[in-house]
Amino acid sequence: MKADPGAATIERITREAIEVHKARRLTIEARDKLSLLSGRESAVLGALATGRSHKEIARLLQISPRIVAIHRANMTTKRGAGSIAAEPLRILEAKPVHAIA
Repeated sequence: MKADPGAATIERITREAIEVHKARRLTIEARDKLSLLSGRESAVLGALATGRSHKEIARLLQISPRIVAIHRANMTTKRGAGSIAAEPLRILEAKPVHAIA
């Protein structure tokens, strides 16, 4: 017996809709977590997302590398991530407001 092509299409569309919904939910969750960050933490996060080192970020923001590390630890705690590297795509998708290009 042949499979119903209409049922296969509906199943494919349903799977795609579920994936889109999951992606939107993750982006919204990331934005909600980003809203908990201070302006300076957002700036540090934006610079980290572009691949800058602690020393580069410190020079850019005119703070010490130790302060960069403290901001990173604070935002990791606020965001509930094990590390900043745990959610790089969500960080970039959520587009931190104070990101430094």
